[in-house]
Amino acid sequence: MPFALLPLLLSVVPEAVKWIAGDSAGKAAASVTEIAGRVLGTDDPAKALQAAADPNKALEFKMAVLAAQSAAEKEETARLVAELADRQSARQQTTNLARAGSPIAWGAVVVSVIVLVGFAAMLLLIIREEVPANQRDMVTLLLGTLAGMASSVVAYWVGSSSGSAQKNAAMERVINQK
Repeated sequence: MPFALLPLLLSVVPEAVKWIAGDSAGKAAASVTEIAGRVLGTDDPAKALQAAADPNKALEFKMAVLAAQSAAEKEETARLVAELADRQSARQQTTNLARAGSPIAWGAVVVSVIVLVGFAAMLLLIIREEVPANQRDMVTLLLGTLAGMASSVVAYWVGSSSGSAQKNAAMERVINQK
């Protein structure tokens, strides 16, 4: 069965997908366009549609797209595995510094305490209404900044749901590849 929307795909998708989903999606769309040119023998959408009417060419095109998709997924998996290894290396470095008694290992702890104490102090000042009226905006802005930093402190020590979701997705992709 010929690809009825192939002309539209070949002419619009590379730029539209890049615009909507970002550069990596644009690369994928450009890859599909390149495959169509190579397998179907033309970059012209009308001629590509005629070439895709041949079931063998249509199948060859689909298989080439699937092969390119598989290669891209393997590349993404390798990137995620390297990223996870890098994070593990950073954690291991912190553990090694702590075991060696290095004061650098206390850096995260000290920063975390400063942020959390500052957040608590600002919150207490606001709750007790001890902030002069002419400084409330500035203190509220500072409280918001410290709240964001406190959130980062919790994410550092406990982990973030976003990081967990990314890790789970990466592990699922690695498992499904086997």
